[in-house]
Amino acid sequence: MNEYSIDRASEKIYNHKTRKYFEEVLSSYSIGNYRSAIVMLYSVIIADLVYKLKELSERDEDPKASSILNYIRNEIDNRDRSNKSEWETKVVERVFNETQLLEPSAKVHIEHIKQLRHLSAHPVLDSDDLLATPNKDTVRSAMLNALEYVLIR
Repeated sequence: MNEYSIDRASEKIYNHKTRKYFEEVLSSYSIGNYRSAIVMLYSVIIADLVYKLKELSERDEDPKASSILNYIRNEIDNRDRSNKSEWETKVVERVFNETQLLEPSAKVHIEHIKQLRHLSAHPVLDSDDLLATPNKDTVRSAMLNALEYVLIR
């Protein structure tokens, strides 16, 4: 049985910006910076959804994609300083509910990666007062799921 190649799968990422950003995730993973890899992976997923919405809006003149993009712009311009990233969660919800870009399993994987991101990006200390760190297998799994369910679709 051959092991799944993240490198080969990442070559299938359609958007060149997403592909480039994913290289940073892969680089962080390769050198053992698992917290950094997870934080960047979530950002790449959100950015990729925005790029897909832009393409739908511009190429297909999709009104739902345009509506979500307008929502993002308004939220970023008018965001409350105390909750800067609430729009990210709402964008995933709206993309899931209003487009066909995400299947239910993709949404679950994104939510899981988001939780890993929160543990990795915020000072969450374990019982030994160490920062929470996802292990290598957890990060690899998150990367595979992001590729298969979002990034190469």
